[in-house]
Amino acid sequence: ERLQARQVELIAGDAFDAMKRLARAGERFDLVLLDPPFGEGLVERALPLLLAVLESGARVYVETGAPFRPPAGWRIERAGRAGNVHYHLVRRDDEPRGEAT
Repeated sequence: ERLQARQVELIAGDAFDAMKRLARAGERFDLVLLDPPFGEGLVERALPLLLAVLESGARVYVETGAPFRPPAGWRIERAGRAGNVHYHLVRRDDEPRGEAT
């Protein structure tokens, strides 16, 4: 409700296979949630693959076990911490700056 999401698609399975399949199908997303096992470098592996499925202006919500520094080409819009979880809202750095919606 808070996201005002009118269309939500939950995909179970290997995230990397799913991203490749969705890219081939031409699917695009405004928001992607990444909550992988911590400490395995999965966020860093996922972000480049997400480029093929993100709409312009899309955000990626990332949960990590430590503060996250996004790779080149990405920027953090918002970040915080809840207990042991560090959360970040990131987007492509080449897109206009503005408030997250």
